[in-house]
Amino acid sequence: MFLNSSHTVEKQETKNSMAYQIIYDLTHQFLLLFQQLRGFNNQIGTLIGVMKVMKWGLGMSYTFKKLTQEQAEEISYNWHYEGIYSFYDMEADQEDLEEFLDAKQRGDSTFAVLNDNELIGFFSFSQTDANTIDIGLGMRPDLTGVGKGLSFLKEGLAFAKAKYSPNVITLSVATFNNRAIKVYKKAGFEPVETFVQETNDGHYDFLKMKYKF
Repeated sequence: MFLNSSHTVEKQETKNSMAYQIIYDLTHQFLLLFQQLRGFNNQIGTLIGVMKVMKWGLGMSYTFKKLTQEQAEEISYNWHYEGIYSFYDMEADQEDLEEFLDAKQRGDSTFAVLNDNELIGFFSFSQTDANTIDIGLGMRPDLTGVGKGLSFLKEGLAFAKAKYSPNVITLSVATFNNRAIKVYKKAGFEPVETFVQETNDGHYDFLKMKYKF
C-alpha cells in the first residue's frame, strides 16, 4: 500500500516537472520571437537572461567536456565581471591569458561545464601529488552572485573524485573574495594558510583551502 502511494507521488512529481519544462520552452520561444519582432528590445533580452538562470535552478544536469579553443576564447574575451571581481577577468593578467588560450598548456585537464549544451563555467585540475588535486574554476559572470555557486562547486568536486580519485582537493582564492570563501566553507573546505602571489600587475594575498573526501 505504501509502495503504491509513493509510486503515485513520484509519477505526479514527474508529470509536474514535465509540465514546468513545457511551459518554460513555450514561454522562452515566445520571448525569442517577440524579441525579434521588436528589434531585440533590451527588456525582453533581460527577461530571457533571467529565465536561463531560472531554468538552471530547476535541477538541470551538468556535463563536463574538455574545453575547446572556441570556448577558451569566449571565456577570455567575453566574460567580464563587475566591480572588484573584474580581478578574475582573464584579460586582467597577460600571463594567465596566454596560458589559458594555449591548448598545449591547458592540456587535457581543463573542462567546460555545460548545462543543456550551454557553457556556464569551467574547471581546471592539477595533480600535485598522488592523493591531491588542485582546482581552479570560474562561472559565467551573469550566473555569479545568485546562489548557484555551491551546487556548481559540488558538481566539480564530484567530477574530480570520479575522474582522479583524490583524497584531498585544494584551491586558492584571493582573500578579498569573501563571497567565494563563504561558498567554499559551505562545501566543506577548510583554511590552510595565506600567501602572497604576484598577478594582475601587483601582489595580492591569497588563502589556500583544503577539502577532504
